[in-house]
Amino acid sequence: MRPPAALILELAHGAMSTHILGALARLDIAEHLAAGSRAVADLAAVTGTEPELLDRLLRAATVLGLVERTPAGLITTTEAGACLRAGPGSLRDFALMLSAPGQLRPLELLTEALRGKPVAEAALGQPIWDYYRDHPDEGAAFAGAMSGVAATIAGQVAERADVRECRRIVDVGGGHGTLLRALLATAPRAHGVVLDLPEVVRIAPAAERIEFVAGDFMTSVPAGADRYILSHVLHDWDDDAAHRILATCRRAARADARLLIVEAVLADEPGPLTPEVLSLHVLVMGGGGERRRDQFSQLLDSAGWQLGEVTPLPGGQSILTARPR
Repeated sequence: MRPPAALILELAHGAMSTHILGALARLDIAEHLAAGSRAVADLAAVTGTEPELLDRLLRAATVLGLVERTPAGLITTTEAGACLRAGPGSLRDFALMLSAPGQLRPLELLTEALRGKPVAEAALGQPIWDYYRDHPDEGAAFAGAMSGVAATIAGQVAERADVRECRRIVDVGGGHGTLLRALLATAPRAHGVVLDLPEVVRIAPAAERIEFVAGDFMTSVPAGADRYILSHVLHDWDDDAAHRILATCRRAARADARLLIVEAVLADEPGPLTPEVLSLHVLVMGGGGERRRDQFSQLLDSAGWQLGEVTPLPGGQSILTARPR
């Protein structure tokens, strides 16, 4: 058993894990190892780093399970480290996003956020969405990060969300349409619509049977769909704003429509670490948080929806299905 002080010291250095991931992503280490193992000196040459200093990074990355060393001292990537390669399902942009100022500066003010103060704008000098507009590299990493996260669960959602007979599916805040593509693959007669911010849909890749619409889900969403999707949207907002989003979807929905919410559902007692930490993170960034099942039920009811089935997904997320009241 570790001494208590050792636990505190390890946790206190936790931010370095974020920066190690960010450095590996910025140096494209996983890409450079895609073809096989390489020497540290070779990696240093292609990344423009000092071999001894890069070795420090790779030693830490080895302990974190992101790379491995062969008996000959060569570096190879692990299955987890390979997630930092670019491509479908990549979490490279997620690592870039979390290790960049737009996410790090607000987190410095967590204590003030716990006092109910809006801290992201104070830390960045402007609302986060304006910040990303004015810092397009970070904005692109954010959009890519959301697509990467969506790709990790898109197949799971598509397997469990029965949309086979749907004709129109609207993904509200759907980014680049990653989740919607997976759903449409199981709904051959359906047409899809992604609603998101202008700067997001402007760079979204074209996709068959998907229309990208710029708009504000606080005020209106496309009407007449069989299914409305809110994937990792509500947790970004406090209850008042989340109510507005749900009420907007309810106004657009037909009486026989269904709303699918994809998010973590907190257990009544503290459970896995990731959703508990994420709940604090989204609090800092915009005043939101993860919710328990009863909180989702109350929120949906207040906006004209009735919560039905809650389907857990591997990895801790769930699909919450609601119907109009």
